[in-house]
Amino acid sequence: MGRNTRVLLVEDDMLIAWTIAAVLKQLGCTVVDYADNADQAVERAIAVRPDVILMDIGLAGTRDGIDAAEEIRAHTGQSVIYLTGHADVATLKRAAETEPLSFVFKPFDEVTLGAALDQARAR
Repeated sequence: MGRNTRVLLVEDDMLIAWTIAAVLKQLGCTVVDYADNADQAVERAIAVRPDVILMDIGLAGTRDGIDAAEEIRAHTGQSVIYLTGHADVATLKRAAETEPLSFVFKPFDEVTLGAALDQARAR
């Protein structure tokens, strides 16, 4: 990952967000903004225009990360990397319809996240 990779981190659990941010820093990325619900995610993705969006599926509020990813894609054309613990077939099928760049499943390791970020930047 290049040092200039700007990441929007969408995660509703602050402790998990801090852990992910620390890993991203080790990978040479900069977290340019955070969101903990779908509405914030859409708003910040449009305002900040990050290089990569890491999107949790289960978010605070009534809408989830899949809803946010659909709306972000509609407004910006940008796809997300889902970083999630939701691995049931119905959720993954619904998420796949948003044409994500990748899926990274929690718990994750630095190598897996780094590979997903490299793949996203190569697109």
